[in-house]
Amino acid sequence: KQSAYKLSFERIAKVKPMIQNVVSTSDLNTILDLKKIALKAKNSEYNPKRFHALILRSRDPKATALIFKSGKMVCTGTKTESEAKEASLKFLKVVKQAGFTKASLKSYSIRNIVATCDYKSSINLDPIFFGYRDQCMVLKNNLVRARNISWAPISS
Repeated sequence: KQSAYKLSFERIAKVKPMIQNVVSTSDLNTILDLKKIALKAKNSEYNPKRFHALILRSRDPKATALIFKSGKMVCTGTKTESEAKEASLKFLKVVKQAGFTKASLKSYSIRNIVATCDYKSSINLDPIFFGYRDQCMVLKNNLVRARNISWAPISS
């Protein structure tokens, strides 16, 4: 007879995470005139009174870039690491076409990957929290966050 722990572990091992979002950052290696880029680029938003970054959107791959005057870029919304790189290169091309020909993709890095999975039953978070309380902290809205891992209670 297998222990309840082993059965639970085997059940968890069958759960397949689904990537929802990949976030990457890079430096375009030049100071940018965001207004100039916004006027020349399609699918762009720039309202410096509201937010100090240019927002560019791409349909294929589906992605959004936040580009700052400093040349720093955050790319989000892709589902794979290769799509994140492809989208970053596409946004770099848009910047170059707007007249910033010296721009290049420097210090490219994947910063975060968000994935979800369906365990198909409720999970008691208390033993996890108490077992790892040194690495955890409780947030205002009953979320528990550990280093690089977030849990949220699932409401039925």
